[in-house]
Amino acid sequence: MLIPFSVRDTLLRASNEGLIQIYWSEEILKEVRRNLVLALGMSEEKAARLITTMQAAFPEAMVTGH
Repeated sequence: MLIPFSVRDTLLRASNEGLIQIYWSEEILKEVRRNLVLALGMSEEKAARLITTMQAAFPEAMVTGH
């Protein structure tokens, strides 16, 4: 779960510290982006920047061919 912010922040920090390994797919990131806009009222641009930042910070999290 990457929404709400507090959960996302905790999971990303734990991954950054090597406590857990996070994984996501393109589909999951699209869903997160959509929900940030629709459910939380975040602007499309801000949601896109957040997803881009997450992908850049955790390139190893992306899974394909699942």
